Amino acid sequence: MTTIQPNDEQYSVELLNDSIRINSNVYHKWTRPFWNTGNSVNISVNMKMDPIANYKDIESVLEIQTLYEFHWLDIRLKFSCEKAQEIVGTHYLADIWKPNLRVSRIDDIDVFGSSSLSKLTFLRIGCDGQVLIRYRSNLNLICVMNYQSYPFDNQTCSIYLISSDLSVEHLKLEWNDSQIIEDGFRITGHSLQGYSISEHTERIQGETFSMLTVELKVKRQFIHHLLTLFLPSMLIVATSWISFWIDITSIPSRTSIGVTTILALVTVSKEAKQDIPKVSYVKAIDLWFAGCILSIFCTLIEYVFVCFVHREERNKLKFRKQIKRSLSVASFLLPMDNNNNNNNDKQDRLNIHQQPHQYQRQNSGQFANGNNLLTPTIKTHVDLVMLVQVHLLQQQQIPNNQQNRQFEQQMNNESSRAATPSQMNNFDSLSMILKDTPQEVAESIDRKCRLLFPLAFALFNLIYWSYL
Repeated sequence: MTTIQPNDEQYSVELLNDSIRINSNVYHKWTRPFWNTGNSVNISVNMKMDPIANYKDIESVLEIQTLYEFHWLDIRLKFSCEKAQEIVGTHYLADIWKPNLRVSRIDDIDVFGSSSLSKLTFLRIGCDGQVLIRYRSNLNLICVMNYQSYPFDNQTCSIYLISSDLSVEHLKLEWNDSQIIEDGFRITGHSLQGYSISEHTERIQGETFSMLTVELKVKRQFIHHLLTLFLPSMLIVATSWISFWIDITSIPSRTSIGVTTILALVTVSKEAKQDIPKVSYVKAIDLWFAGCILSIFCTLIEYVFVCFVHREERNKLKFRKQIKRSLSVASFLLPMDNNNNNNNDKQDRLNIHQQPHQYQRQNSGQFANGNNLLTPTIKTHVDLVMLVQVHLLQQQQIPNNQQNRQFEQQMNNESSRAATPSQMNNFDSLSMILKDTPQEVAESIDRKCRLLFPLAFALFNLIYWSYL
């Protein structure tokens, strides 16, 4: 039996060939080294991470396998180096003192005491009292990330190693090797931008504890999201623009395209949000889908508007037919000489538009006589315009049946007369005064939207991608 005398105190260690037997009556494993000198125990830590880690967004958990090595000096375990330089065996762990450490932000804080999370793979006791233990641990780190820029976010995930019971006056932690991550380290769905290690203290309930920190700086790989979220949503929005090339009267076709595309986009949006936790703030992906849904919704609103405009065509069709028939009759009655009294055209045109009733009364002898709607005394273009307005005013006072009989009779009387080229020029110039029909306006809106909607969506993309 070999007796070792460190610091004038006797600690017995029995050498048995290649093993030792620690005398528990003298060596107390519950007492830290240097407890009687007032010096703290320095724990040197090495940490190595496996090259592959997995991050679960929905649970905010980083699954990673690590290898921890802890070194410290316990002079009570010194023995003669003549027979052996070191003793190796994991079964000695139950007989010696070991630091009580924990990794914060994990499901089970006693990671080194849990058989399901950690396994002691190596223990070595040197003849000089140097102790080395090695753990293989499965860490489920809780990394609360900020998803405001999702899926273009940069995140920082921290790992804390801290003493559970001994304050910094009794136990100090320090890094032994700064290279904790080898080249080729990957986190699923992320790329490692860098990492940092530090040593500091943490004050907990009036006591200060030594702490080691590892900060992983990762960036999300957005190529997957670009192909599965952004590109399909762009195509869905572009599909909704096909309705601008479909005829306005094809109501089922245009409405089905709008409703189908907006439902498809809502489905893609829902699938995109299933992979991340529910948060109270607005994310970048929310703004994207909001802009896409708004674009498709505007196509539906545009179709409702053009349908309303197109419906006015039906309401005004009878009125416009009356004007055209009146102009057709007037073109047959217009004399060849319409170049006279040109100086009075402007004033007459102004009088016609401002006071058609008064003009009708003043010229009733020339343009209206009893039940006759028109007389062959039209000499100028102004008279032709006045004739149309007077004819419409008379129609408002005559029942519809009587109007139709009078108009058909007069059309039959004048059908044998042919219009000269000069008369047709007057008719064309008067037609230019009339505005576009509601159908033409609706079709014009569709033609403009074919360009405006893609430009607006392109501007939205420019603003969105420039702020990422």
